[in-house]
Amino acid sequence: MATFHAYILGAVLIAFAGAGHSASCQDLPCIRQVKAEDLDVGTGKTGSAIIDAGDGVTFRLIPGSSKNAPAGPPSARMGIAVLDNTLATRKLPDSSYLGYAYLKSGTASFWMIGEYTGGAHCCARYHFFSRPAPGARLRYLGATTGSSEGLDEEPFLCRDKAVYFKDADIRFLYFHTPYSRSILTIPVYYRLEATSLTVQNRPFRKDYLAAVHEIDNELSDVLRKRSTVPEAILLDDESHFFSDELGQLLVKRTILYLYAGEDRKAWSTFDRDVRKYYGTRRTMERIKREIKRTMKDSGH
Repeated sequence: MATFHAYILGAVLIAFAGAGHSASCQDLPCIRQVKAEDLDVGTGKTGSAIIDAGDGVTFRLIPGSSKNAPAGPPSARMGIAVLDNTLATRKLPDSSYLGYAYLKSGTASFWMIGEYTGGAHCCARYHFFSRPAPGARLRYLGATTGSSEGLDEEPFLCRDKAVYFKDADIRFLYFHTPYSRSILTIPVYYRLEATSLTVQNRPFRKDYLAAVHEIDNELSDVLRKRSTVPEAILLDDESHFFSDELGQLLVKRTILYLYAGEDRKAWSTFDRDVRKYYGTRRTMERIKREIKRTMKDSGH
């Protein structure tokens, strides 16, 4: 159990293994870590534990029910009451919570809580709270959609004096492919402001287009080794998986273009290459509809 705990904690809060992490903008730190700890409600205890999270914020850790709980150590199963001094701000429901970080950016303070939400290969999400200025009331900003991977060692980035949190979008993780062969995790960027947490990928347009360039190189390699031409981009069986490696690369390039705001190029290159590299266009329109629906669902 200890090994499992260490693995998941590393995946959820790898960025906060030690104090002092920061992100800089023009050589000045735009956000810095003040404090980071794991969360452990204790095993076999009754009542609740109190965590001093800094700047008047406390977490009351309430032992959670094991019923329907995600796999993980019992000491991580809890509900969390987040208090601003004595005022209750938010009650996070029973789940597995494994760590938090207290951060500062200018006059604003932030608290980030890592949650393991279960699944064989995933998932984690991150809850954010803020105090916009000294003396202001604590507020809940929201949570990320969910990630299948550990965070980068420094997940906070600065662009034009704004702070962004980098995560991995997993909505396409099982898109016509088994997990073991999936390459469809896409970087996603949340803008962290004193009063809001929003997905804003456009400032990272050049990063997405650089990834497109890498995909194009991979496409060239795959095409050189390709010995047969499948009838369609998806198999005509119960799985409806991609018929070959090329199809998944075409879909990933399309999604990257969409994140970069290059919608017209996303669809024109996808249409062109499906027509060019497969025997028929069968299932092409289905994939396009599914991508559009998935992108629309979460506002990315």
